[in-house]
Amino acid sequence: MYNRGRECSSQIGLPGVQEDLVKAVHASGTPIVLVHMSARPLSSPWISEHIPAILEVWHPGQAGGRAIVDILLGVYNPGGKLPVTVARRAGQVPVYYAHRYGSGSEGRGVDLFVSKEGYVNESLEPLYPFGHGLSYTQFSFLDLELSRDQVHPEGNLTVSCTVKNICLRAGDEVIQLYIADLFASIARPVKELVGFQRIHLQPGESNRVSFEVAMSQLAFLSRKMEWIVEPGMMSIMIGSSSKDMKLEGTFEIVGELTVVGKNREFFADGRIIN
Repeated sequence: MYNRGRECSSQIGLPGVQEDLVKAVHASGTPIVLVHMSARPLSSPWISEHIPAILEVWHPGQAGGRAIVDILLGVYNPGGKLPVTVARRAGQVPVYYAHRYGSGSEGRGVDLFVSKEGYVNESLEPLYPFGHGLSYTQFSFLDLELSRDQVHPEGNLTVSCTVKNICLRAGDEVIQLYIADLFASIARPVKELVGFQRIHLQPGESNRVSFEVAMSQLAFLSRKMEWIVEPGMMSIMIGSSSKDMKLEGTFEIVGELTVVGKNREFFADGRIIN
């Protein structure tokens, strides 16, 4: 299927009769793998629910045809992750994983609706979350470890876990590290990606993955427009997407509120420990 990316449209699904074509092929009972080629992600709840395999290839370039065939035939095991959140309907836009507490899908007055869905006629959840991506392999996440329970604003925290390939085929996983500020002086994002690490594992193989997180990464702009690290409890999460969290823990930033200015880190260094 192909989306025309150069023309503006108020719709975020497939244009024209392309979705009708997918429904007709599905109704015939023909096994389907849908290959979606476009400059934007596929936003079709019906296709997501009824088609067992979807390959998002964007604009793959000159070698795209060979790469797509290799994936479809199982020669290559894909391991890509979505760099965006995919909306379910146009009415959800803007939708993104790092919305602030009380906003986004979690701030739409869910308790006012009998269905508890968030909308009167639709789920509040995005069609696909940020960081989502499947492969021919599955992985387990074990043994979350934090180097300390309390960290000063100028300090670092080492976060590690074990990732194991629990299938019969070698594959890649992208371990994603998120942190959330549980109590802050201003509204903060419900979670923020602070690091990620791709790992390749043979069947049954496991490795330790470690992240070095500087507290200056967690700085935010205060009411005085200063970059500060504020004492408080933090939630730490490791998963395979922004919605699929496998391991969770907490630590505390202790000491005095610290102004970090321009001297701050932006991303945690990840490494694989054999």
